[in-house]
Amino acid sequence: FFLMIRRPPRSTQSRSSAASDVYKRQVHGELMENTEEGQKNIIDITGDGKVTKEVIQEGTGEQPQNEQVVEVTYKGTLLDGTEFDRNLDTFDFRLGENKVIKGWELGVASMKQGEKSIFTIAPEYAYGDKEQQNIPPNSTLKFETVSYTHLTLPTIYSVQISVVAVSLKK
Repeated sequence: FFLMIRRPPRSTQSRSSAASDVYKRQVHGELMENTEEGQKNIIDITGDGKVTKEVIQEGTGEQPQNEQVVEVTYKGTLLDGTEFDRNLDTFDFRLGENKVIKGWELGVASMKQGEKSIFTIAPEYAYGDKEQQNIPPNSTLKFETVSYTHLTLPTIYSVQISVVAVSLKK
């Protein structure tokens, strides 16, 4: 478990300060809740209690580094259990490109391969006071997330080319 094992930090040369901060909080962070029944351990990822992680199943290996591509599956719900999004096929994104909400990126950056966790993300690290599809403003979100792979891929630039076929009849 992250908080019980002390190990020296990895090199942070290629990692963003946010990813390094996440790593430091995991090793030296606070265990927010520890109950006798079931040992429910909640990790405060951001240090302010606004992004927390409950590990359901431990993973193996290293945590992903900034700019690595991560593949995950997830289910997103509001605190009342209303589901707003689900992806059971793998969803991938590159850490550090701000393609997903900040709280989820910080949470996924803290996961090992094969880990299953539930993140609770306060509005400040989610959509804030903006309404987003079926998510009301100022909503705290929960994401049940499974991390599959962490890949180091070169930056790929995609170009979309449209070809229009025209058939002329005489």
